[in-house]
Amino acid sequence: MSIAETITNLPYAIGLAGNEQLEIVQNGTSKRATVAQVAALNGGGGGPGFVTPEAGLAFEIITGGTAIVVASGPISGGYVINPNPVAAQGIGGDVPENGYLDMTEPPGSTDSTASGTTSILFPGDRFDLPALNGGVSVYVNAASSGHKLTVVIYP
Repeated sequence: MSIAETITNLPYAIGLAGNEQLEIVQNGTSKRATVAQVAALNGGGGGPGFVTPEAGLAFEIITGGTAIVVASGPISGGYVINPNPVAAQGIGGDVPENGYLDMTEPPGSTDSTASGTTSILFPGDRFDLPALNGGVSVYVNAASSGHKLTVVIYP
């Protein structure tokens, strides 16, 4: 390997054991550290790649037009999916419907009732949840009763 070779041209590392060395910069000085040392900074890994996913607090709109809480902090992240096709949503008809997600207040159940903090989840959309502090809730709503979602949180 020449010094001029870029990182993007290097082959991928496979099956890391933790003793591999990396270059880091600490207080303006280049030093070496192991992969295990870097992982230990966040409790042995941390982040979505190293946590045990859990089901969210709820995954079905019981009464159409009435928001549910699908996650509450503290969590390190997660995601909500509004499934597609209509059969996966668990509602009748031929057309899948939108879902509405809000992290500040319960959202409405139509495009016209969405507030400035509401994210519209079109059929098939995924919303990645950020890390949330305690006391922060994630609300979801939809027009139809029985509308199902996929909700996964990272504690």
